[in-house]
Amino acid sequence: MSPSRRRGARWVAARCLLVGGSLLGALAVAEGVTRWRLPHAAPRSARVTRFWQYHPRYGWSHRPNVMSHFESFGFSSRVSINARGFRGPLASYERPAKRQRALVLGDSYVWGFGVSDHEVFTAVLERMVPGLEAINLGVSGYSTDQELLLYTDEGYKYDVDWVVLVVASNDFPSNLRGTEYLIYPKPFFSLDQGALRLMNQPVPPTPAVKRLAGQLAMRSYFLTLTSRLLEHVRISRLLARPGSRQDGATEAAFPRTAADHLTVRLLLEMKNAVQKQSGAKLLVVLVDGFGKDVERVAGFLEANGVNCFLLDRHLDYRNPSLHLPDGFHWSPKGHEVVARALAPRLQDKSQK
Repeated sequence: MSPSRRRGARWVAARCLLVGGSLLGALAVAEGVTRWRLPHAAPRSARVTRFWQYHPRYGWSHRPNVMSHFESFGFSSRVSINARGFRGPLASYERPAKRQRALVLGDSYVWGFGVSDHEVFTAVLERMVPGLEAINLGVSGYSTDQELLLYTDEGYKYDVDWVVLVVASNDFPSNLRGTEYLIYPKPFFSLDQGALRLMNQPVPPTPAVKRLAGQLAMRSYFLTLTSRLLEHVRISRLLARPGSRQDGATEAAFPRTAADHLTVRLLLEMKNAVQKQSGAKLLVVLVDGFGKDVERVAGFLEANGVNCFLLDRHLDYRNPSLHLPDGFHWSPKGHEVVARALAPRLQDKSQK
């Protein structure tokens, strides 16, 4: 190589090092400022993936027989995963003599994000209601589509009186997409002339580059905050997708958007599966802070034979003592309030 070319190569290398160093320095400053001014941006969802393993049907599931601590800003909890990959003690498929049973499905609210095993509302319900066994099949990050698959694959095997499905407002956009947390592929359903069609099967594993990004996010406040902002933009776009409108329907009608149509179709499919496979009763629980459409959602489901329970009537979404610092997951006190609200409904045999 000629001297002029060597000088040119050294110049390019120096420029690359300068640009790279500047970027790393900027990231370091951004990370420090975020940790100082926004401590609530501490990684949360990324850290829960330590309990996950790849699953070709659902995208991810819990690693069986894991006991560990799960902690982030404002909480430190003890988590136990049983031999079937669910939180809490292992339940038999057969009903114990003279016991009432409820099977509970949902996402991080049911899994018990940020609280210890004995503080999850399913465990509190068992202590509160004599003779009740509450079986927790919650998996953090799941949406209605994954919960439907989980019930038809596994949940129906349990002899129960009630199937309780906890629905959060973020389930609606999640049901439209094949990736969660910007990284993890998942199954989803499409509506083909009104019929549900399962897509993304088998679910592809997360690419190595995205796994590395997830590992970085588990440690970085700045990257976590950035990913949350990107997720917020993505959810806003999904919720804006229009659905089919019936003639004469007004803007206030429900279902209205594509997310509405798909989610209520999944919930009605869940009702049919519960009635067909186990003969139990389905109770759909809409979490507190659901949004302005909560009454319309509940009204539509009730009109189609689905029992609904609105936690907004029992929890104050603005009460910080009932929630973790993230503002939406329930604190130990919040889980106790949820259990106290649900207990009379699960004991009401006239509803069966």
